[in-house]
Amino acid sequence: MKQHLPFALLSLAVLFTSVPQIAHAATITWGAPTNISGDTDVSTGGTLVTAVQFDVSGTVANGVPFTGVPASGSASTLSFAGGSIATSPSTSFVESATGSSLAPFIQLSANYRDVIWTWALGEFGIYPTTLTLTGLATGATYQFEFWENNSGANSNQAITATAGNSVTLNTNTTSAIGGLGQYDIGTFVADGSTEAIQFNAPGGLNAFQLRQTSTVPEPGTAALLTCALGALFCRRRRA
Repeated sequence: MKQHLPFALLSLAVLFTSVPQIAHAATITWGAPTNISGDTDVSTGGTLVTAVQFDVSGTVANGVPFTGVPASGSASTLSFAGGSIATSPSTSFVESATGSSLAPFIQLSANYRDVIWTWALGEFGIYPTTLTLTGLATGATYQFEFWENNSGANSNQAITATAGNSVTLNTNTTSAIGGLGQYDIGTFVADGSTEAIQFNAPGGLNAFQLRQTSTVPEPGTAALLTCALGALFCRRRRA
């Protein structure tokens, strides 16, 4: 048994040394779609990377500062700090109102209402629309949250987000004016500096945020583990 121990320790050391070289597929693991209910819907986990609402002005909801990005004009690509969103085939964006003066929408806080008051969609609802996040740290874990809400219509459309896995949200769960839509939170490990999420729907995208929930493992971690295993091997040899 003792004769096989050095080989086992060496194999384990090689395994841990190789970990940083493993490529992580940037597939998003989505949570269950959740009905919009209040400010605490806005996640505060980890560290904020970027938060965007498709409106002229920005606002702060649950302590998270959202940047307003106007979705109007002839541009087929909207840029923001940390990425861009583009329609395909190329078409202009349209900013449409999705708020209401009726409950339960009007019972939300003023700031939360502002975050989901409008949405961005390609002209005449042309899809797919691709959201590209940039400046990511390879190997770090991220949390992506987005909102789909249209309280101004008595209909229920849907939006599907795809990044390896897919999730579909409803625009208005009650199909009544004043009704609320849904939000979802997904997590992924960046396998490069960018992440692309494709949206297909007759609906639009109200807002989203990206948060970093873990840092990249220190490069020296594997080396330290290898040294520790080596020391253990030497002690067992002396024994």
